[in-house]
Amino acid sequence: MNRSKLILVGGFLGAGKTSLLWKASQLLDQQGARVFYPKK
Repeated sequence: MNRSKLILVGGFLGAGKTSLLWKASQLLDQQGARVFYPKK
């Protein structure tokens, strides 16, 4: 069984945390990683 990775992201309001996670999940998905993110 593969282990999950937990990535913690912190920052101020409006710092771009959500955008960072969205882009990172898309890049990991393109590289073949199993990623869950809600579709817009």
